[in-house]
Amino acid sequence: MEQTKTFGDNLLRVRLAKNITREQLATVVEIEPEKLILMEKKMLYPTLEVLFKFVDALNTNVGELIQGDQIFEALTKLGQMPGMADLLSGVDRLKEKFKAGRTGV
Repeated sequence: MEQTKTFGDNLLRVRLAKNITREQLATVVEIEPEKLILMEKKMLYPTLEVLFKFVDALNTNVGELIQGDQIFEALTKLGQMPGMADLLSGVDRLKEKFKAGRTGV
């Protein structure tokens, strides 16, 4: 039986594949290393802002980080989040809108 993937599993896998230490990643995404540890241990989820920072820092996409995560899937089923396909197809626009808002543009 295959174990379900979580955001923490995906984050850890991608970080290790890119040979980035926890300390390096935490510095780049501007969070405390302890919070990153909690995320990788499946005890904490990132804010949307931090999720986008992970995507940029790891040169990956949102789908790779949230793929298979039951919390994200449950939110989709409850209608509190757009469908996964909508989320993944619209994430670039959302990311740009978020960045524009941070820069005051």
